[in-house]
Amino acid sequence: MKFKLLLGILFIMEIKCVQSQIIITSSDFANIGTLINQSTDKTPAASITPGSSGENKVWDFTELQSDTSITIHYVDPASTPFANNFPQANMCGYIPDSMTAFVNKSNSSVQLLGASGDFIGNGIEVPMVFNNPETMITLPATYNTSFNDTSSYNIKIKYGLTVLGIKIDSARQKENCYITSIIDAWGTIKTPDGSFPCLRQNNFRHVVDSTWVKYPAILGGWKLFQSKAYDLRTYTYYINGAGYAFVNLKYYPDSTEVDWTRVNPTNLPQKEDTKIQIFQGENDEICINNNENKDIQVSLVDITGKLLYISSFNSNSIIKIPYQINKNCLYLVKIMDREGHTKIVKYNKHK
Repeated sequence: MKFKLLLGILFIMEIKCVQSQIIITSSDFANIGTLINQSTDKTPAASITPGSSGENKVWDFTELQSDTSITIHYVDPASTPFANNFPQANMCGYIPDSMTAFVNKSNSSVQLLGASGDFIGNGIEVPMVFNNPETMITLPATYNTSFNDTSSYNIKIKYGLTVLGIKIDSARQKENCYITSIIDAWGTIKTPDGSFPCLRQNNFRHVVDSTWVKYPAILGGWKLFQSKAYDLRTYTYYINGAGYAFVNLKYYPDSTEVDWTRVNPTNLPQKEDTKIQIFQGENDEICINNNENKDIQVSLVDITGKLLYISSFNSNSIIKIPYQINKNCLYLVKIMDREGHTKIVKYNKHK
């Protein structure tokens, strides 16, 4: 009887453990129209470490700082200039003045298909199409979910600048990335925004890349500029409903950085901010009364997720968004201060 009772207790404990951990599915990732506010801590405190693998862990990352912050706008690939280069993409992560990542999200995985941007700083935006897409996570994800993957790209970019008296016609970047990933822990993660149940993904990458430049034919054409191989370990923490990786610890060969997603107002429950006054101007523009003593960035997104406008403004000012809005259309006005605090306000023109 005692033996059966012990088995029963162990069985109940096992059920409780299974129920305690979360499951990450495709519904936990961004959709078209989602806005993600991501901060980066470039010099994380000594207390911010990945710790050990296992069950029912607690990660206290409340000392995370926001050295820099970006806004990721998830948009329809058809609204971008390089949609034809990524026919399998069903959404894009657009970062203003930086780059656009093309993603395929399905019930079985989230894959990075490539990106577009000015990658070498010559003022020319080009697509970078992966020969082999990079798997970010397989779904549904739970404790001990694992995968191996290989991603690669080979991109040629028109350069056209003169370096040390020699005109460089083009540059080429090649990369192969060998990935081993496992969800090796679950528990609770704490950030400055609160405490959340989470899964941890332990991701190891071995990267081999090379850079080539094309000199004039008289100098031999394509020449290897540099080649290197390095390892990258990342620990990525996922929570339900954040729309993106919640915290990402990145251990480079020479540095450590932490990207962390601020709680996303468009996905997680939040009271609408009533201090922000939004009204319609004389010329149908959206006007915002910025009563707070803070400099802010304002962006306007329509219901499809298309970014219509983005700009920065000084504190204590009346802001006019010079975009003529349509009647009976829903818009999202996003307001972010320098510390990364974000407010989302819905606006609908009725007249």
